[in-house]
Amino acid sequence: MGCLVSTPKDSGGNRRKPGSIGEVSVYVPGLRIPKPVDFAQSLGDHLSKKIVERLSALRTRIESCLDQLAVNT
Repeated sequence: MGCLVSTPKDSGGNRRKPGSIGEVSVYVPGLRIPKPVDFAQSLGDHLSKKIVERLSALRTRIESCLDQLAVNT
């Protein structure tokens, strides 16, 4: 049925179209603020200082975006 070259005849003839679908619900998982983590302590021995600082900055940006989202809803 979903193939580009398929036709209504391939699926057994005429199909009736559904009338009304009714109410549709979509569930979206909630967004949570990430736990505070000291990347320098846990990853400092394995990654460069620049990468650890970048991870910390990205985490801070995510936290501030989620804070703004929570205030606007």
